[in-house]
Amino acid sequence: MEGRWVCRRCYESNDAAADACARCGLERGADPARADAPDGPPTGAQWAPVAKQDTRPAWLRLLLRFGWVGVVVIIAVAGILFNARRDDSGQITTGGNLEIQDLQVGDCFNLKDEEADTVAQVDARRCDESHRYELFHVASMDAGDYPGEDQITAFAEQACVDAFGAFIGLAYEDSDLGVLYFTPGSDSWDHGDRSIQCAAEDPQNATLTTSLEGAAR
Repeated sequence: MEGRWVCRRCYESNDAAADACARCGLERGADPARADAPDGPPTGAQWAPVAKQDTRPAWLRLLLRFGWVGVVVIIAVAGILFNARRDDSGQITTGGNLEIQDLQVGDCFNLKDEEADTVAQVDARRCDESHRYELFHVASMDAGDYPGEDQITAFAEQACVDAFGAFIGLAYEDSDLGVLYFTPGSDSWDHGDRSIQCAAEDPQNATLTTSLEGAAR
């Protein structure tokens, strides 16, 4: 094995036979605090100044180095506090933000913006809390090229009307309830989304506090 020694001033690794550092010229074994600083970089060697010792307190160095961890923790806690939660049976127990594709049949919710053209998240609620909509059916279209808005709309209307009676307990044409459905746009379709989500509402009452399942009206 070849022996080498490390300069105490610039930490350059030197050949065992060398009497002085090839980078900064410090003699082997010399105390860098007492040795005279070189006039300049040795010929043919790359010069790099020695980093100054960090005299800041240890706690401050750690904070500056890992302060971003606190930001991540704050974001994670905020997500826990403001996102909807379910129990082991899948029922929503705590209302909050919920991705629309994560809605399940029987979930009650409000739209964050009734006028928005697209919906990414909803305000999920327990059905005994004030809400406007309740998901009663999820259908899926066949894979393939994006069929266009007209064909998707026709499919959604038929699927929601057909499933309405089984959940509500009364055929759609005989009910005083309304239907709202969500369909994938072309971008979502390109990412594999084929789902049609059907929700029921009471046009005469935008603040329901009970489930519409089996309402038969």
